[in-house]
Amino acid sequence: MSVSVSEFYSGKNVLITGATGFIGKLLIEKLLYSCDTLSKVYCIIREKSGHNADQRLNEITSCKVFDKLRKKDPNFRDRLVPISGNILEKDLAISDNILNELTERVNLVFHLAGTADLDLDIKTSLLTNVHGLRQVLDLSRKLKKLEAFVHVSSIYANCDESFIDEKIYPCEVEPQKVLNLLEWMEDDWLKLGTKKLIENKPNTFAYTKWIGESLIEKEASDLPIVIVRPSTVGASWKEPFAGWVEKSSGPCDIFIAAGRGYLRSMKGEGHAVLDIVPVDIVVNLLISATWNRVVNTRKPMLTDDRSKIHIYNCTTGGLNPFRWGEMENFVTQYSKNTPFEGAFRRPNLTLTSNSLVHDYWVFISHLLPAYMSDLGLTLIGQKP
Repeated sequence: MSVSVSEFYSGKNVLITGATGFIGKLLIEKLLYSCDTLSKVYCIIREKSGHNADQRLNEITSCKVFDKLRKKDPNFRDRLVPISGNILEKDLAISDNILNELTERVNLVFHLAGTADLDLDIKTSLLTNVHGLRQVLDLSRKLKKLEAFVHVSSIYANCDESFIDEKIYPCEVEPQKVLNLLEWMEDDWLKLGTKKLIENKPNTFAYTKWIGESLIEKEASDLPIVIVRPSTVGASWKEPFAGWVEKSSGPCDIFIAAGRGYLRSMKGEGHAVLDIVPVDIVVNLLISATWNRVVNTRKPMLTDDRSKIHIYNCTTGGLNPFRWGEMENFVTQYSKNTPFEGAFRRPNLTLTSNSLVHDYWVFISHLLPAYMSDLGLTLIGQKP
């Protein structure tokens, strides 16, 4: 008989890295709300700004995202176990007694920790997205009841391909050789060699996510792996409520800047696809892909599938393309109908591929109003 998703998660113990992130918060909420017989969710949380793991988890669970869950289960916090740890350290720097508990109990691992900063230096990006991934994989091998290891990659890891299939694309360089560079090469030399190192990749984020996938293929064939590749993760579609987004995320910065009247000109191609996937779609896929990985590979006719890496591309551009040219009109019209707080002036975004036209409007619509505004603020004694 088939097992439903909620039935599959009944009694399961889940380990999540990156629990404090944008996707991590919603994954915790969705698991506890929709799979209410789930046993425990262990959250690896790094101490930050003087706040320990327990304090940071309390901050997370007190936000509006958990209001719906709070009404259904006021004691949901009892099923969350904060664990102080660091993905860059061996065994994630987890204490021995906690590590023993994880070894005996954890069934599913969701590895969400990593950096999505496109402009981060190559050393930090490699440490976080590749070395950190290896540390979590090594820990997962010690889990006696592990049924699935789920890694969040990115569709942009392979953005230099004309068509991105659900497979791992070959990497000519051994991941370990790339990591070895961090041991002997000075930071200045790494910075100078970044462009040559990443070659066809647009930034260090795409490059290190690509190297991470290669690391999984080469070193983690013994684990039941699921890789989910979302495109740009945007605000929620429906859950826990429509339009939820954490601080600023991806294109939301552009929408807010244009809606408030700060951003009036952008350089780009109007026909290019702006591929945004709602965060709740990503979370639903993470949960259901894990269920599919475990339940279907239990069937006798699919036993050969147990050693395969299951890969899912999570995008919208193929089925429901939203183009930058449409975004130009959409943001402007929406911002007029529903004005932003703290608007600088009337929104009027223009997208152009012509550098001269763009530079002209930057001077006329960005620089001049900014300097005039600063002059006015200075004259009335306020900080420009």
